[in-house]
Amino acid sequence: MRRRPVQNLSLKGRDLMENNISLLELKIINESQSDADPYFKLKENGIESKIITTLNITNDPFIGNSNRVVFITIAGINDVDAVYLSREYVQITKPNEPFTIYSAVNIDKKYLLDDSGNLKYKDVIVSFAYTRKLPGEIGISESIRVGTFFKTNVPILDERKK
Repeated sequence: MRRRPVQNLSLKGRDLMENNISLLELKIINESQSDADPYFKLKENGIESKIITTLNITNDPFIGNSNRVVFITIAGINDVDAVYLSREYVQITKPNEPFTIYSAVNIDKKYLLDDSGNLKYKDVIVSFAYTRKLPGEIGISESIRVGTFFKTNVPILDERKK
């Protein structure tokens, strides 16, 4: 069996081809614990977690731009397509230095459970995008799509009282 080399996580899109983003750390913290989990915990009211991410951007084409933004999106996966559950953004202030993002993940149970109280999604997609656009600007959806540099599936652990 041949192994494929690990691909470099870099931005896609013609304006961003020279840009490299390194994901140095990705942790999911549930409740008030300090240890990372490989899943989100579903409690009685929904998911209340944190994502801690450390990134480094080199050859940054947006350095001269006042807007340098990382979007963190969480989407549920159903049979047809992904369903948007949460999106947060952080503006980057210091160029060419590793930086850490602390992102709260608060998803109400009404978005996660069906009418019978069963979990709609066994996992969610967590994605990161780098762009120069802010929410509300024309073309932001396309900018996030093109600027997405990392996606992963994260399971949901149902810890509600049965």
